[in-house]
Amino acid sequence: MVGFLDGLGLALFLPLLKMADESNSESQNNGNFFNEAFSFFHISPSINSILIVMLLFFILKGVALLFNEYIKVAIEQKFIRKLRNSLLNLLNSISFAYFVKSDIGRIQNTMTGEVGRVVTAFTSFTSVLQQMLLVVVYCIFAFQTNAVFALFVTIGGILSSFAFSSLYTITMNNSAFLTKRSNNFQGLVIQHVSNFKYLKATGTIDKYSDKLRKTILAIEESNTKIGVLKAILTATREPILVAIIVSTIIIQVKYFEASIGSILVSLLFFYRSLSFMFTAQTSLNQFMSVSGSLENMSNFQKELNANLESENGELAMPFSKSIEFNKVCLSYGQKQVLKQIDLVIKDKSTVAIVGPSGSGKTSLINILVGLVKPNSGTLIVDGNDITTIDKMVYQKGIGYITQESVIFEDTIFNNITFWDDYSAENILRFREAISLANIAELIESLPDNEHSLLGINGVNLSGGQRQRISIARELYKNSSILVLDEATSALDSESEDMIRTNINNLKGKYTMVMVAHRLSTVRSADLIVLLNDGEIIAQGTFNEMIKDIPEFKKMVELQSL
Repeated sequence: MVGFLDGLGLALFLPLLKMADESNSESQNNGNFFNEAFSFFHISPSINSILIVMLLFFILKGVALLFNEYIKVAIEQKFIRKLRNSLLNLLNSISFAYFVKSDIGRIQNTMTGEVGRVVTAFTSFTSVLQQMLLVVVYCIFAFQTNAVFALFVTIGGILSSFAFSSLYTITMNNSAFLTKRSNNFQGLVIQHVSNFKYLKATGTIDKYSDKLRKTILAIEESNTKIGVLKAILTATREPILVAIIVSTIIIQVKYFEASIGSILVSLLFFYRSLSFMFTAQTSLNQFMSVSGSLENMSNFQKELNANLESENGELAMPFSKSIEFNKVCLSYGQKQVLKQIDLVIKDKSTVAIVGPSGSGKTSLINILVGLVKPNSGTLIVDGNDITTIDKMVYQKGIGYITQESVIFEDTIFNNITFWDDYSAENILRFREAISLANIAELIESLPDNEHSLLGINGVNLSGGQRQRISIARELYKNSSILVLDEATSALDSESEDMIRTNINNLKGKYTMVMVAHRLSTVRSADLIVLLNDGEIIAQGTFNEMIKDIPEFKKMVELQSL
């Protein structure tokens, strides 16, 4: 519509030229359409009426352009939203086994920077289509005005397009390299931030930064090459355009004795047409410059789709009676890490999983919380195979506390309530949770109380304080199962004693499953399970195990308990 209205407005130069040169028969013929149109609407063809109609066409063109830009923005933003939501849904649904083997830098780069570049590819591609449509519209008008001139300019425009084809190939190759380097850079940045304390304390931060600097340089080189190619296209576009038109005008006037009036009007159309053709070429090169991101996004989505976790369960039931491991086996590749595990965890009981490193403790927990599926055997929850249970409902009832406490860069209240509203009911639940986790006194001593901001990973808190906030979060959400995976192994003795006291206070109120190296934290457990080389070699109370199981007794003696 923009091109059509613009073309009509420009075509009105024909009757104007006719009035300027009544003897020009060619202009007279080409103006007949407008003469007939003016007669149909009972408008007297004069300079004033033609200029008013021309103004009207360009006003309507402006309205069409306004709608064009609005629709463009609306579709672009909807595209971004759908793409990001699609990626988020896919990421949330992939299997944990695939995630732990994934390139975290690629995930972050694709979810953030690559989305922007894919949107650029989308808008550039649609821009090419729009520009080419405008080229067609103007060509039609130009051929109606002076067919021979139009033919020559069209041939020149097509030939010029082939001259840039090699630039597109070079741009596309650099785009693929840029995407690869950007993924690598994101991964290095994540590791730099995660390991900042170690790098700073050991004086290795500059050495590691050299890796970042090399990647930054490689990204700069790719962006520079792409920018230079874009500059070449931009700088040569207009000179080539004018050269084509000048050559055609000389040929027309000298060899075909064409009317300069019809040439000038056709020139208007073709200047527009060729301008949009070269703009389309620039948009195409822009598309090529981000084509690597488009390919990466497509491959990334395919990989996520290929590694989705099947969710077949329908029973919406949380745990309330018992969890039973029945002949459970698990292997990673050729290595079997769990062998014929038979274990019953009763509601409100406290079960401790102990054993040497590599014995399969964490693998057992991963199956318990639904992160990993066993290769054989079944996990039975309240008499139902876990595959028949809605996993999301089951996992919402699990409180998971690991050695590295999960702390978000936000307020204490938001960390514990997981961004619930600051309502009277939620505040009451918050108070109960921090009291049970034995951290109320610390929070009340802070200037902003529960609104105090925690730094990155809770850097301003001690290890014990971070753990108690993690425990408070799981208590706030009223978890039915508390899983503590090496929750005290990184703490000092005082913090460990405090956490152990918290755990003992919760005994009988929650089902607790603890993985522990320090046996002092499992003395009061209802059941201690000793794993070795992926097998349960003994289970019982602390006193029973120390009395009857030599391996356990030796572990206790080594820890001077």
